[in-house]
Amino acid sequence: MVSIAREILLHDKLRFVITVASLGVAIVMTIYDVGMFFGVTGDSVNLIDRAHAELWLFEDGESHLAAPSLVPNSALGWARRLDGVNQACALDYSIGNLK
Repeated sequence: MVSIAREILLHDKLRFVITVASLGVAIVMTIYDVGMFFGVTGDSVNLIDRAHAELWLFEDGESHLAAPSLVPNSALGWARRLDGVNQACALDYSIGNLK
């Protein structure tokens, strides 16, 4: 049984090499995607943990810090007028290179 499988795999060497290379690329891309996911979520979690903020204002429909969110200055003024708020400020969170 094993010899038949080996014979089929090694019969067309070019097809075998292309298959192995394609599998290698697929595995590398999967590892890259997982790394990007943990990197982006880790950055957001670190920012939230270290900011010690009790209230975060986002645009409607936004669920994470990596997406751009335009909140008007009136919302910042509203947050500053809330009882018990010591400080309210805007956050400019940029990802990538700025030129």
